[in-house]
Amino acid sequence: MTLSFPVPATVKEATYNILTTMVHSVSDATNKIVAMNNANVQFSDILNRWATETGTITVTLPDGTKQQLRTAKEMDKQLDGKFDKAGGGIRGNNGVLYLNSTTASKPLYMSFFDAASKRLGFVGRPDSEEDIALVNSFANSELRLTSGKKLMFNDVEVMKAGDFGFGGESYLSKINKLSPSANEIRTFDSSITNAINKNLIGLSLSWASAGAGRSVRVIACEGGSNPYPDWYGLTYTSSGPAPYTQKFYTTANTTKDSNGNLKAASPIVKVFADYIELNEESEGVELKCLHTGIYQLKHVLGLNSDASWGGINGGITIPSGINQLPLIYVDYDVLVAGEQHPFNGEPVPQEEHGDIVIYTSYRKHFDLPQNVQRARLKTYPEFTKLVGDERVELENGAPVDIPAGHWIDVRVNMPEQSIYNQKQAEAEAYAKEEAERVAREEEGKSEGEIAVLESQKDLV
Repeated sequence: MTLSFPVPATVKEATYNILTTMVHSVSDATNKIVAMNNANVQFSDILNRWATETGTITVTLPDGTKQQLRTAKEMDKQLDGKFDKAGGGIRGNNGVLYLNSTTASKPLYMSFFDAASKRLGFVGRPDSEEDIALVNSFANSELRLTSGKKLMFNDVEVMKAGDFGFGGESYLSKINKLSPSANEIRTFDSSITNAINKNLIGLSLSWASAGAGRSVRVIACEGGSNPYPDWYGLTYTSSGPAPYTQKFYTTANTTKDSNGNLKAASPIVKVFADYIELNEESEGVELKCLHTGIYQLKHVLGLNSDASWGGINGGITIPSGINQLPLIYVDYDVLVAGEQHPFNGEPVPQEEHGDIVIYTSYRKHFDLPQNVQRARLKTYPEFTKLVGDERVELENGAPVDIPAGHWIDVRVNMPEQSIYNQKQAEAEAYAKEEAERVAREEEGKSEGEIAVLESQKDLV
Protein backbone atom coordinates (compact mmCIF):
# COMPACT_ATOMS: atom_id res chain seq x y z
CA MET A 1 0.00 0.00 0.00
CA THR A 2 1.34 3.40 -1.02
CA LEU A 3 0.26 6.33 1.12
CA SER A 4 -0.73 9.45 -0.70
CA PHE A 5 0.89 11.67 1.90
CA PRO A 6 3.91 11.27 4.14
CA VAL A 7 3.33 10.02 7.75
CA PRO A 8 5.37 11.88 10.35
CA ALA A 9 5.50 8.95 12.79
CA THR A 10 5.86 5.22 12.63
CA VAL A 11 2.59 3.38 13.50
CA LYS A 12 2.48 -0.33 14.16
CA GLU A 13 -0.66 -2.52 14.11
CA ALA A 14 -2.97 0.52 13.97
CA THR A 15 -6.45 0.29 12.45
CA TYR A 16 -7.27 2.40 9.48
CA ASN A 17 -10.25 3.09 7.25
CA ILE A 18 -10.37 3.07 3.52
CA LEU A 19 -12.83 5.63 2.25
CA THR A 20 -14.77 4.34 -0.71
CA THR A 21 -16.43 7.66 -1.27
CA MET A 22 -15.85 11.24 -0.58
CA VAL A 23 -17.45 12.84 2.51
CA HIS A 24 -20.50 14.96 1.68
CA SER A 25 -20.62 13.44 -1.72
CA VAL A 26 -23.71 11.94 -3.31
CA SER A 27 -22.37 8.44 -2.80
CA ASP A 28 -21.74 9.21 0.91
CA ALA A 29 -25.32 10.37 1.36
CA THR A 30 -26.59 7.27 -0.43
CA ASN A 31 -24.61 4.96 1.87
CA LYS A 32 -25.98 6.71 4.99
CA ILE A 33 -29.57 6.53 3.73
CA VAL A 34 -29.17 2.81 3.02
CA ALA A 35 -27.77 2.23 6.55
CA MET A 36 -30.62 4.19 8.13
CA ASN A 37 -33.18 2.26 6.12
CA ASN A 38 -31.69 -1.05 7.24
CA ALA A 39 -31.94 0.12 10.87
CA ASN A 40 -35.57 1.22 10.38
CA VAL A 41 -36.46 -2.16 8.93
CA GLN A 42 -34.80 -3.84 11.90
CA PHE A 43 -36.71 -1.63 14.38
CA SER A 44 -39.95 -2.27 12.49
CA ASP A 45 -39.41 -6.01 12.82
CA ILE A 46 -38.76 -5.61 16.56
CA LEU A 47 -41.93 -3.48 16.96
CA ASN A 48 -43.96 -6.03 15.05
CA ARG A 49 -42.73 -8.86 17.26
CA TRP A 50 -43.38 -6.74 20.42
CA ALA A 51 -46.96 -6.07 19.36
CA THR A 52 -47.90 -9.56 18.14
CA GLU A 53 -45.90 -12.13 20.11
CA THR A 54 -46.35 -13.23 23.75
CA GLY A 55 -44.02 -13.64 26.68
CA THR A 56 -40.48 -12.26 26.72
CA ILE A 57 -38.63 -12.16 23.38
CA THR A 58 -34.95 -11.72 22.44
CA VAL A 59 -34.21 -9.05 19.81
CA THR A 60 -31.03 -7.92 18.05
CA LEU A 61 -30.50 -4.18 17.83
CA PRO A 62 -28.91 -2.45 14.79
CA ASP A 63 -25.59 -2.19 16.63
CA GLY A 64 -25.59 -5.96 17.04
CA THR A 65 -26.41 -6.14 20.78
CA LYS A 66 -29.12 -8.53 22.02
CA GLN A 67 -31.89 -7.43 24.42
CA GLN A 68 -34.68 -9.21 26.39
CA LEU A 69 -37.98 -7.44 25.71
CA ARG A 70 -41.44 -7.98 27.33
CA THR A 71 -44.16 -7.95 24.71
CA ALA A 72 -47.31 -5.81 25.04
CA LYS A 73 -49.33 -8.89 25.93
CA GLU A 74 -46.83 -9.87 28.59
CA MET A 75 -47.00 -6.40 30.17
CA ASP A 76 -50.82 -6.47 30.13
CA LYS A 77 -50.72 -9.90 31.73
CA GLN A 78 -48.50 -8.70 34.53
CA LEU A 79 -50.66 -5.58 35.12
CA ASP A 80 -53.87 -7.60 35.37
CA GLY A 81 -55.09 -7.77 39.02
CA LYS A 82 -52.71 -5.08 40.21
CA PHE A 83 -54.16 -2.44 42.58
CA ASP A 84 -54.48 1.05 41.15
CA LYS A 85 -53.01 3.63 43.52
CA ALA A 86 -55.78 6.00 42.43
CA GLY A 87 -58.27 3.69 44.17
CA GLY A 88 -60.32 0.58 43.65
CA GLY A 89 -61.24 -2.71 45.29
CA ILE A 90 -59.25 -5.76 46.32
CA ARG A 91 -60.80 -9.20 46.06
CA GLY A 92 -59.42 -12.54 47.13
CA ASN A 93 -58.80 -14.83 50.05
CA ASN A 94 -56.17 -15.38 52.73
CA GLY A 95 -54.20 -12.18 53.04
CA VAL A 96 -54.75 -10.42 49.73
CA LEU A 97 -53.21 -7.32 51.28
CA TYR A 98 -50.51 -7.37 53.91
CA LEU A 99 -47.71 -5.33 55.43
CA ASN A 100 -44.41 -7.08 55.96
CA SER A 101 -41.98 -5.66 58.50
CA THR A 102 -38.37 -5.46 57.39
CA THR A 103 -37.04 -4.91 60.91
CA ALA A 104 -37.98 -6.87 64.01
CA SER A 105 -39.71 -5.10 66.94
CA LYS A 106 -40.52 -1.97 64.96
CA PRO A 107 -43.89 -0.25 64.45
CA LEU A 108 -45.87 -1.45 61.47
CA TYR A 109 -49.16 0.16 60.53
CA MET A 110 -51.33 1.62 57.78
CA SER A 111 -52.10 5.33 58.12
CA PHE A 112 -55.04 7.39 56.89
CA PHE A 113 -54.78 11.06 55.87
CA ASP A 114 -57.25 13.79 54.92
CA ALA A 115 -57.06 16.05 51.87
CA ALA A 116 -54.69 18.38 53.73
CA SER A 117 -52.27 15.50 54.39
CA LYS A 118 -53.16 15.52 58.09
CA ARG A 119 -53.12 12.05 59.60
CA LEU A 120 -56.54 10.94 60.81
CA GLY A 121 -55.38 7.70 62.37
CA PHE A 122 -53.84 4.33 61.73
CA VAL A 123 -54.31 0.61 62.30
CA GLY A 124 -51.54 -1.84 63.02
CA ARG A 125 -48.69 -2.36 65.47
CA PRO A 126 -48.12 1.02 67.12
CA ASP A 127 -44.83 0.23 68.85
CA SER A 128 -42.38 -2.54 69.53
CA GLU A 129 -44.95 -4.57 71.50
CA GLU A 130 -46.77 -7.46 69.85
CA ASP A 131 -50.07 -5.57 70.03
CA ILE A 132 -52.56 -4.46 67.38
CA ALA A 133 -54.19 -1.05 67.74
CA LEU A 134 -56.84 1.09 66.09
CA VAL A 135 -55.89 4.73 66.64
CA ASN A 136 -57.93 7.89 66.04
CA SER A 137 -55.29 10.62 65.88
CA PHE A 138 -57.90 13.37 65.71
CA ALA A 139 -59.54 12.22 68.97
CA ASN A 140 -56.25 11.10 70.50
CA SER A 141 -57.86 7.75 71.32
CA GLU A 142 -56.60 4.20 70.99
CA LEU A 143 -58.28 0.79 71.08
CA ARG A 144 -55.61 -1.88 71.57
CA LEU A 145 -55.71 -5.68 71.60
CA THR A 146 -52.65 -6.76 73.54
CA SER A 147 -50.57 -9.88 73.14
CA GLY A 148 -51.92 -10.87 76.56
CA LYS A 149 -55.49 -11.02 75.15
CA LYS A 150 -56.59 -7.82 76.87
CA LEU A 151 -58.73 -5.20 75.18
CA MET A 152 -57.58 -1.72 76.21
CA PHE A 153 -59.10 1.69 75.53
CA ASN A 154 -56.66 4.52 76.27
CA ASP A 155 -54.69 2.18 78.58
CA VAL A 156 -57.84 1.16 80.52
CA GLU A 157 -59.03 -2.42 80.18
CA VAL A 158 -62.45 -2.78 78.54
CA MET A 159 -65.05 -4.94 80.28
CA LYS A 160 -65.98 -7.91 78.09
CA ALA A 161 -68.97 -10.25 78.01
CA GLY A 162 -68.75 -12.51 81.03
CA ASP A 163 -66.67 -10.12 83.16
CA PHE A 164 -68.19 -9.80 86.63
CA GLY A 165 -71.09 -11.96 85.44
CA PHE A 166 -72.39 -9.56 82.79
CA GLY A 167 -73.26 -11.48 79.67
CA GLY A 168 -71.91 -14.62 81.32
CA GLU A 169 -73.48 -17.97 81.97
CA SER A 170 -77.15 -18.21 82.74
CA TYR A 171 -78.34 -19.34 86.13
CA LEU A 172 -80.74 -21.66 84.31
CA SER A 173 -80.60 -25.10 85.99
CA LYS A 174 -77.27 -24.09 87.57
CA ILE A 175 -78.48 -22.94 90.99
CA ASN A 176 -76.25 -24.74 93.45
CA LYS A 177 -76.41 -23.41 96.98
CA LEU A 178 -73.25 -25.31 97.91
CA SER A 179 -71.14 -23.87 95.09
CA PRO A 180 -70.92 -20.08 95.36
CA SER A 181 -69.99 -17.82 92.48
CA ALA A 182 -68.46 -14.70 94.01
CA ASN A 183 -68.64 -11.18 92.58
CA GLU A 184 -70.89 -12.02 89.67
CA ILE A 185 -74.26 -11.01 88.31
CA ARG A 186 -76.02 -13.95 86.70
CA THR A 187 -79.52 -14.48 85.34
CA PHE A 188 -82.13 -16.16 87.50
CA ASP A 189 -84.37 -18.07 85.14
CA SER A 190 -88.16 -18.03 85.06
CA SER A 191 -88.32 -21.83 85.28
CA ILE A 192 -87.23 -21.65 88.92
CA THR A 193 -90.13 -21.24 91.36
CA ASN A 194 -89.85 -19.77 94.82
CA ALA A 195 -91.70 -19.60 98.11
CA ILE A 196 -94.43 -17.28 96.78
CA ASN A 197 -95.11 -19.74 93.94
CA LYS A 198 -94.38 -17.27 91.14
CA ASN A 199 -92.09 -17.60 88.16
CA LEU A 200 -89.40 -14.94 88.40
CA ILE A 201 -86.84 -13.47 86.03
CA GLY A 202 -83.98 -11.50 87.50
CA LEU A 203 -80.34 -11.10 88.53
CA SER A 204 -78.20 -12.77 91.15
CA LEU A 205 -76.18 -10.02 92.81
CA SER A 206 -73.68 -11.78 95.07
CA TRP A 207 -72.78 -14.69 97.24
CA ALA A 208 -71.65 -14.37 100.80
CA SER A 209 -68.20 -15.81 101.57
CA ALA A 210 -67.68 -19.56 101.60
CA GLY A 211 -68.87 -21.63 104.52
CA ALA A 212 -72.07 -22.99 105.99
CA GLY A 213 -75.08 -20.74 105.65
CA ARG A 214 -73.76 -18.70 102.75
CA SER A 215 -76.45 -17.14 100.60
CA VAL A 216 -77.17 -15.59 97.22
CA ARG A 217 -79.25 -12.44 96.79
CA VAL A 218 -81.55 -12.16 93.80
CA ILE A 219 -83.49 -9.22 92.38
CA ALA A 220 -86.32 -10.59 90.28
CA CYS A 221 -89.60 -9.63 88.68
CA GLU A 222 -92.67 -11.68 87.93
CA GLY A 223 -92.54 -13.61 84.70
CA GLY A 224 -95.44 -14.12 82.36
CA SER A 225 -97.22 -11.53 80.28
CA ASN A 226 -97.83 -8.86 82.93
CA PRO A 227 -96.60 -5.60 81.36
CA TYR A 228 -96.28 -4.01 84.83
CA PRO A 229 -94.70 -6.76 86.97
CA ASP A 230 -93.98 -6.61 90.68
CA TRP A 231 -90.35 -6.83 91.82
CA TYR A 232 -88.99 -8.99 94.60
CA GLY A 233 -85.81 -9.53 96.57
CA LEU A 234 -84.96 -13.15 97.32
CA THR A 235 -82.29 -14.67 99.52
CA TYR A 236 -81.23 -18.28 98.95
CA THR A 237 -79.22 -19.96 101.69
CA SER A 238 -77.12 -23.10 101.42
CA SER A 239 -79.17 -24.73 104.17
CA GLY A 240 -82.66 -23.40 103.46
CA PRO A 241 -85.12 -25.30 101.20
CA ALA A 242 -86.92 -22.14 100.06
CA PRO A 243 -85.87 -18.53 99.60
CA TYR A 244 -86.74 -15.67 101.88
CA THR A 245 -88.80 -13.30 99.74
CA GLN A 246 -89.33 -9.56 100.00
CA LYS A 247 -91.60 -7.55 97.71
CA PHE A 248 -90.28 -4.18 96.57
CA TYR A 249 -92.56 -1.19 96.84
CA THR A 250 -92.03 1.24 93.99
CA THR A 251 -93.85 4.07 92.27
CA ALA A 252 -95.62 1.38 90.24
CA ASN A 253 -97.33 -0.32 93.19
CA THR A 254 -97.55 2.44 95.84
CA THR A 255 -98.93 5.94 96.17
CA LYS A 256 -98.54 8.81 98.59
CA ASP A 257 -101.92 9.57 100.10
CA SER A 258 -103.26 13.03 100.86
CA ASN A 259 -101.37 13.02 104.17
CA GLY A 260 -98.01 12.04 102.64
CA ASN A 261 -98.15 8.41 103.76
CA LEU A 262 -96.91 5.69 101.41
CA LYS A 263 -99.62 3.13 100.77
CA ALA A 264 -100.00 0.06 98.61
CA ALA A 265 -101.79 0.90 95.40
CA SER A 266 -103.51 -0.60 92.42
CA PRO A 267 -106.10 1.59 90.66
CA ILE A 268 -105.92 4.89 92.59
CA VAL A 269 -107.91 8.05 91.89
CA LYS A 270 -106.89 11.33 93.51
CA VAL A 271 -110.03 13.47 93.78
CA PHE A 272 -109.56 17.24 94.05
CA ALA A 273 -112.29 19.87 94.28
CA ASP A 274 -112.75 20.11 90.52
CA TYR A 275 -110.52 17.51 88.85
CA ILE A 276 -108.91 14.10 89.37
CA GLU A 277 -105.45 12.55 88.92
CA LEU A 278 -105.09 8.93 87.82
CA ASN A 279 -102.37 6.31 87.96
CA GLU A 280 -101.72 3.82 85.17
CA GLU A 281 -104.24 1.24 86.35
CA SER A 282 -107.06 3.76 86.85
CA GLU A 283 -106.68 5.28 83.38
CA GLY A 284 -110.11 6.00 81.90
CA VAL A 285 -111.90 7.10 85.10
CA GLU A 286 -113.84 10.37 84.79
CA LEU A 287 -115.12 12.88 87.37
CA LYS A 288 -118.60 14.42 87.43
CA CYS A 289 -119.17 17.20 90.00
CA LEU A 290 -122.86 16.93 90.99
CA HIS A 291 -123.06 19.63 93.69
CA THR A 292 -121.09 21.17 96.53
CA GLY A 293 -119.33 18.24 98.21
CA ILE A 294 -120.85 15.62 95.88
CA TYR A 295 -118.65 13.87 93.28
CA GLN A 296 -119.33 10.94 90.97
CA LEU A 297 -116.45 8.73 89.75
CA LYS A 298 -117.46 7.19 86.43
CA HIS A 299 -116.28 3.97 84.70
CA VAL A 300 -115.40 2.09 87.92
CA LEU A 301 -116.81 -0.95 89.73
CA GLY A 302 -116.96 0.23 93.33
CA LEU A 303 -114.19 0.36 95.90
CA ASN A 304 -111.28 -2.05 96.20
CA SER A 305 -111.61 -4.32 99.22
CA ASP A 306 -107.91 -4.40 100.18
CA ALA A 307 -107.67 -4.74 103.96
CA SER A 308 -104.79 -2.26 104.10
CA TRP A 309 -107.25 0.39 102.90
CA GLY A 310 -110.05 -0.56 105.28
CA GLY A 311 -111.58 -3.62 103.64
CA ILE A 312 -114.86 -3.73 101.77
CA ASN A 313 -116.06 -0.42 103.22
CA GLY A 314 -112.69 1.28 103.02
CA GLY A 315 -110.68 2.42 100.05
CA ILE A 316 -110.88 6.15 100.83
CA THR A 317 -108.24 8.27 102.57
CA ILE A 318 -109.18 11.76 103.76
CA PRO A 319 -106.78 14.70 104.19
CA SER A 320 -105.63 16.12 107.51
CA GLY A 321 -104.62 19.65 108.43
CA ILE A 322 -102.85 21.32 111.36
CA ASN A 323 -102.26 19.03 114.37
CA GLN A 324 -103.03 16.10 112.06
CA LEU A 325 -106.76 16.72 112.49
CA PRO A 326 -108.99 15.36 109.71
CA LEU A 327 -110.50 18.17 107.65
CA ILE A 328 -113.67 16.52 106.34
CA TYR A 329 -116.05 13.60 106.66
CA VAL A 330 -116.51 11.27 103.68
CA ASP A 331 -119.42 9.02 102.78
CA TYR A 332 -120.12 7.18 99.53
CA ASP A 333 -122.64 5.18 97.52
CA VAL A 334 -121.98 2.60 94.81
CA LEU A 335 -124.56 2.92 92.05
CA VAL A 336 -126.58 -0.09 90.93
CA ALA A 337 -128.19 -0.12 87.52
CA GLY A 338 -131.97 0.29 87.72
CA GLU A 339 -132.03 1.62 91.27
CA GLN A 340 -132.60 5.27 92.19
CA HIS A 341 -129.67 7.61 91.97
CA PRO A 342 -129.04 9.00 95.51
CA PHE A 343 -128.57 12.53 94.17
CA ASN A 344 -131.44 13.07 91.74
CA GLY A 345 -133.68 10.05 92.38
CA GLU A 346 -133.65 8.97 88.73
CA PRO A 347 -132.99 5.35 87.71
CA VAL A 348 -129.31 4.57 87.34
CA PRO A 349 -128.49 3.72 83.69
CA GLN A 350 -126.53 0.57 82.90
CA GLU A 351 -123.42 2.51 81.87
CA GLU A 352 -123.21 4.02 85.39
CA HIS A 353 -123.43 0.67 87.19
CA GLY A 354 -120.54 0.52 89.68
CA ASP A 355 -119.91 4.28 89.68
CA ILE A 356 -119.05 5.77 93.07
CA VAL A 357 -120.79 8.85 94.46
CA ILE A 358 -118.67 10.53 97.14
CA TYR A 359 -120.02 13.01 99.71
CA THR A 360 -117.68 15.36 101.59
CA SER A 361 -118.79 17.45 104.59
CA TYR A 362 -117.21 19.71 107.19
CA ARG A 363 -115.59 18.02 110.18
CA LYS A 364 -115.76 20.17 113.29
CA HIS A 365 -113.48 19.62 116.27
CA PHE A 366 -115.30 20.85 119.35
CA ASP A 367 -112.46 20.74 121.87
CA LEU A 368 -109.95 22.94 120.01
CA PRO A 369 -108.42 25.90 121.86
CA GLN A 370 -109.67 29.19 120.45
CA ASN A 371 -106.28 30.21 119.01
CA VAL A 372 -105.96 26.88 117.18
CA GLN A 373 -109.54 27.15 115.94
CA ARG A 374 -108.94 30.69 114.62
CA ALA A 375 -105.75 29.56 112.83
CA ARG A 376 -107.64 26.63 111.29
CA LEU A 377 -110.47 28.79 109.94
CA LYS A 378 -107.98 31.38 108.67
CA THR A 379 -106.15 28.65 106.75
CA TYR A 380 -109.40 27.14 105.40
CA PRO A 381 -111.90 29.98 104.80
CA GLU A 382 -114.10 27.52 102.89
CA PHE A 383 -115.07 26.14 106.32
CA THR A 384 -116.86 29.43 107.12
CA LYS A 385 -119.99 31.17 105.91
CA LEU A 386 -121.07 34.81 105.90
CA VAL A 387 -123.74 35.67 108.45
CA GLY A 388 -124.54 39.37 108.28
CA ASP A 389 -121.21 41.11 108.22
CA GLU A 390 -119.37 38.32 110.03
CA ARG A 391 -117.90 35.00 108.91
CA VAL A 392 -118.79 32.11 111.20
CA GLU A 393 -117.78 28.44 111.27
CA LEU A 394 -119.90 25.94 109.37
CA GLU A 395 -122.05 23.45 111.21
CA ASN A 396 -120.60 20.01 111.73
CA GLY A 397 -121.49 17.84 108.69
CA ALA A 398 -122.31 20.76 106.38
CA PRO A 399 -121.52 19.93 102.70
CA VAL A 400 -118.16 21.35 101.57
CA ASP A 401 -115.90 20.82 98.63
CA ILE A 402 -112.50 19.23 99.14
CA PRO A 403 -110.25 21.98 100.57
CA ALA A 404 -107.85 23.71 98.19
CA GLY A 405 -104.43 22.07 98.08
CA HIS A 406 -105.83 18.75 99.40
CA TRP A 407 -107.39 15.67 97.88
CA ILE A 408 -108.95 12.37 98.86
CA ASP A 409 -107.51 9.05 97.67
CA VAL A 410 -109.96 6.49 96.36
CA ARG A 411 -108.85 2.93 95.62
CA VAL A 412 -111.26 1.57 93.03
CA ASN A 413 -112.01 -1.59 91.10
CA MET A 414 -111.74 -1.32 87.32
CA PRO A 415 -113.94 -3.12 84.75
CA GLU A 416 -112.52 -5.70 82.37
CA GLN A 417 -112.74 -3.27 79.45
CA SER A 418 -110.63 -0.61 81.20
CA ILE A 419 -107.58 0.70 79.33
CA TYR A 420 -105.18 -1.02 81.72
CA ASN A 421 -106.96 -4.38 81.53
CA GLN A 422 -107.08 -4.14 77.74
CA LYS A 423 -103.30 -3.59 77.70
CA GLN A 424 -102.86 -6.66 79.88
CA ALA A 425 -105.13 -8.71 77.64
CA GLU A 426 -103.17 -7.60 74.55
CA ALA A 427 -99.89 -8.46 76.26
CA GLU A 428 -101.19 -11.89 77.25
CA ALA A 429 -102.44 -12.53 73.71
CA TYR A 430 -99.07 -11.48 72.28
CA ALA A 431 -97.22 -13.71 74.76
CA LYS A 432 -99.46 -16.63 73.81
CA GLU A 433 -98.85 -16.04 70.09
CA GLU A 434 -95.09 -15.87 70.69
CA ALA A 435 -95.16 -19.11 72.69
CA GLU A 436 -97.13 -20.84 69.93
CA ARG A 437 -94.74 -19.49 67.28
CA VAL A 438 -91.69 -20.76 69.18
CA ALA A 439 -93.40 -24.12 69.67
CA ARG A 440 -94.13 -24.36 65.93
CA GLU A 441 -90.52 -23.48 65.09
CA GLU A 442 -89.21 -26.09 67.52
CA GLU A 443 -91.63 -28.66 66.10
CA GLY A 444 -90.52 -27.81 62.57
CA LYS A 445 -86.87 -28.06 63.61
CA SER A 446 -87.49 -31.46 65.18
CA GLU A 447 -89.27 -32.70 62.05
CA GLY A 448 -86.35 -31.44 59.96
CA GLU A 449 -83.84 -33.25 62.15
CA ILE A 450 -85.88 -36.46 61.90
CA ALA A 451 -85.97 -36.10 58.10
CA VAL A 452 -82.18 -35.66 58.00
CA LEU A 453 -81.67 -38.76 60.16
CA GLU A 454 -84.01 -40.77 57.92
CA SER A 455 -82.15 -39.63 54.80
CA GLN A 456 -78.84 -40.62 56.40
CA LYS A 457 -80.25 -44.06 57.18
CA ASP A 458 -81.30 -44.41 53.53
CA LEU A 459 -77.77 -43.55 52.42
CA VAL A 460 -76.32 -46.22 54.74
